[in-house]
Amino acid sequence: MFMGHLRSKGIIADSYKQSNGTIYATVAGTAASGQDYGASSGTFTFADGETSKLITLNITR
Repeated sequence: MFMGHLRSKGIIADSYKQSNGTIYATVAGTAASGQDYGASSGTFTFADGETSKLITLNITR
């Protein structure tokens, strides 16, 4: 069993950047939100020339 944090990198191509930000969210698949990890969502805002952002997810089980 692993409990702790997972750091993940979100990468975006310039052609997909939105001026008001890019929305992200975790989605349940083989892991269940609330049981295996803490759900997360929000908006990445990329500066000119920036192509990636880091997100930290809480792993609960």
